[in-house]
Amino acid sequence: MGDGKYHLLKAIENEGSLMAAIEKQNLDYRRTWGNLKKIEKTLGFPLLEKTRGGKDGGKTVLTKDGKKLLLAFENFHGKMDKIFNEAFIEFHMILQMV
Repeated sequence: MGDGKYHLLKAIENEGSLMAAIEKQNLDYRRTWGNLKKIEKTLGFPLLEKTRGGKDGGKTVLTKDGKKLLLAFENFHGKMDKIFNEAFIEFHMILQMV
């Protein structure tokens, strides 16, 4: 999972709808649904709970594990951003010495 899938899952969480998240990010529904299913198969747990139709239309929410995945990704990304920023500063300082 990378930044693109993270942003998609975050949009689903914010919009409460897979379709709204896909439209907001200008993605293809069939391809996106297939990618989400591949992620679920790889991880071994569902990311989404879908409710179809009804008077107010359907909705899609993240499962408990889906929310944990987002939290873990945010935590991982935060730690990696810090490491990359420190490494970039060091890299830039070395360039200044040349």
